[in-house]
Amino acid sequence: MWSGGIPAMSLVTDAFVSQIAAVEPWPENATLYQPLRSEQVLLSDNASCLAVQAFLRMCNLPVQVVCRANAEYMSPSGKVPFIHVGNQVVSELGPIVQFVKAKGHSLSDGLDEVQKAEMKAYMELVNNMLLTAELYIQWCDEATLEEVSDSQAFILVKF
Repeated sequence: MWSGGIPAMSLVTDAFVSQIAAVEPWPENATLYQPLRSEQVLLSDNASCLAVQAFLRMCNLPVQVVCRANAEYMSPSGKVPFIHVGNQVVSELGPIVQFVKAKGHSLSDGLDEVQKAEMKAYMELVNNMLLTAELYIQWCDEATLEEVSDSQAFILVKF
């Protein structure tokens, strides 16, 4: 049965696979993929990569960081970073946090409901305000655009 562009069976299958993945322990060979650091990563992507690395370290989860020139093409969403854990591939900070939580690792377990709501509000503030400011600096500030963004974006474009 078709439901608005996504096969309904896919959603059921994804939910089932996620449940199976949740019962498996975190493996020692988990891998975090991100773009090449010095010559390829944009400021906003670098911030996302650092956020995921910090989160996984705070959860005491072992992960090997692998930098690849084609990381965004390897990602299921086309965005970096992404993790490969067992037979699962998950991209972007929010879904990675949810995946880790499904595996039984969370930084917010000791918080009450008010503290969790405040944490979510701060995270939205960071995502909506600071990310917007970072993107503005990355693409609209002439000095940053000339020295950093243009050269890195040019590397990403294949002719």
